[in-house]
Amino acid sequence: MREELLKVVNLPNSAHYLYYLDELGLLLALVPELAEGKGVEQPRLHYWDVFDHSLQTVAAIEFLIREHDWEYGNEEILTDAPWSQGIKEHLAQEVSSGSAHKTLLKLGGLFHDIAKPRTKSVDNTDRTHFYGHAKEGADVTTAILERLRFSNREINLVESLVYHHLRPMQMSDKEMPT
Repeated sequence: MREELLKVVNLPNSAHYLYYLDELGLLLALVPELAEGKGVEQPRLHYWDVFDHSLQTVAAIEFLIREHDWEYGNEEILTDAPWSQGIKEHLAQEVSSGSAHKTLLKLGGLFHDIAKPRTKSVDNTDRTHFYGHAKEGADVTTAILERLRFSNREINLVESLVYHHLRPMQMSDKEMPT
């Protein structure tokens, strides 16, 4: 199953194919943990439920790495996003047999909020929180990738992406992450 998932995620416009696999019932057969995100609403900052947000994150990554257009992307975003031949070469580097940094980055995007449904809470002011979702998500991601027989190196890389995905916002925002 690992090889099949990697082949799909390695394709340009892989978010489209992930949605197609979902329509066929194959995505959730492969990664049933993703089903928990369907219909789970998020704060106003997020447009999609957790499931669609996860797949759209894959599409956004493909846009930012100049692999495919994204209907929500624009030239201003690309201007602000750093890009160089060195980044392109790094993303193309093989991590393990059949996987490159680019492919694992997309998997990190797919799994970055996988634990939001389990950690969702609403406080007495009706504000939604997902406390601990990055740590819990890293653990869930590790279990998924172990089940699919990814290498330790691949697992460590994707787990780290999921665990640290809030860091950029924490560095730029004075508020606690949700």
